[in-house]
Amino acid sequence: MARRNKPPAVHNNDTASLLKKINWTAVLIVLCTFGYCFYRASRPSCGYNNGWVSDYTRQCFIPIPQEMTFHDAEAYCKAKFVGHLASIHNDGDASALNHHIRMVFPSIKYYYIGLNKYACDNYMWQDNTDVNFKPPGFDMEDGSCAYIKSEDRRWFEGVCRHKKSFVCTKRADTVYDLVWKLYNRE
Repeated sequence: MARRNKPPAVHNNDTASLLKKINWTAVLIVLCTFGYCFYRASRPSCGYNNGWVSDYTRQCFIPIPQEMTFHDAEAYCKAKFVGHLASIHNDGDASALNHHIRMVFPSIKYYYIGLNKYACDNYMWQDNTDVNFKPPGFDMEDGSCAYIKSEDRRWFEGVCRHKKSFVCTKRADTVYDLVWKLYNRE
């Protein structure tokens, strides 16, 4: 009488090995023929920094509640995020940034942005982008730095050595999501 051997039990390692061998592209193509299609979608993200991505400029705004001088805040943004103090290029970003700060960090009353004025009336953003936006009537003295009052969004100029909270900006990371969609094939 011949003895029959039991088939070996499938272990997790065998299953993992099998999953690695599957041609997932072929599986997705087969599913797509039945109306279920998967695709990679990209979106900007600030990571886990309590940041917010601008719909206009695609940069991350990252509020920092810790108080520092203007120049120490700029150094912090460079070291921590490879970024700069925030540059604001339109009213939409100014409004959305202030709303984000008031919702996420209600303790922040005043915060530095990256605008300052050097000698000879030269306004300058710390990231060297064009100064193409400032609120009407806002003016600064030479050697001063800009900050915003979160309560009413008003911009002020002041001495750069005073300590305030601040907002850093950095380039948004690109995150990819696998998305599926059921298509109507009729």
